[in-house]
Amino acid sequence: MGAYAPSLHTTQAPDIRPRPYGLFSVARPVDDSSSHWRNGEKWEPDPCGTAGGIGPACGDDEAIGLPKAFKRQDELTETTAFVVYGSYLCSPIGRDPAEATERARRDLELHEERAVEEFLWTGELGNAPSLTDSATNLTATAVDPATAIGLLEQFLAERYGGIGVIHVPRLAIATLKAHQLIYADGPQLVTCLDTPVAAHSADTNTAPNGDAAGEDTAWAYITPALRITRSPVFSDEHDLKLLDRKTNDLYAVAERYYSVGWDDCGHAAANLNLGS
Repeated sequence: MGAYAPSLHTTQAPDIRPRPYGLFSVARPVDDSSSHWRNGEKWEPDPCGTAGGIGPACGDDEAIGLPKAFKRQDELTETTAFVVYGSYLCSPIGRDPAEATERARRDLELHEERAVEEFLWTGELGNAPSLTDSATNLTATAVDPATAIGLLEQFLAERYGGIGVIHVPRLAIATLKAHQLIYADGPQLVTCLDTPVAAHSADTNTAPNGDAAGEDTAWAYITPALRITRSPVFSDEHDLKLLDRKTNDLYAVAERYYSVGWDDCGHAAANLNLGS
């Protein structure tokens, strides 16, 4: 009588190490359990632009008082909220809703940063602001990486009073490091001017007009500092029917609200030639 092969042994999946240097490395999400912001947020931004100046006094004239050029500061920055979710689908045999929900939460936990990166880049959920919307294109054609980073840093320095964030696809990181344009500073990547760099994992290497990057090129963007707000994870807010008796499938969803924005001082894009 022939021997039977043993059944497959059930064991643990491999450990997954979190991906470093993504969007959450440059802006830690603020957890907010209240519901009043879930259509979006608004705030009065810090002043953009630069300080004014007056020349030296001449004779009896004084260099103080009027006239001066005044900035209008009462326009609010606004964001539009969006939802990121994880899901799970299985047979109900040997599974219960609590276990399915926990698997959906795990799906969200592993992939939410990448999803936020994608939606921030494209604005495809109708969320605002987004990187590609209204970005100033600083390059007519792809330029060498050092020139591109310099253009981005200069653009924001002329308009914003602090350190911003550079956003690039991960495919450009090795080139930037090879050119010694970025380096690791603890949990962040930064430029030589200490501007944090977010290495985006989403496949969103696109220009401000939405066109895909050309061969051996990558788009980089710069924004002011980010504010990221998120809700707690929820699973039952929409009265989800976990069991589909027609198909005998068990469903579970885990969701979060997100809001991502920055002071509206302008943001810009530059096309990097990765082969230069």
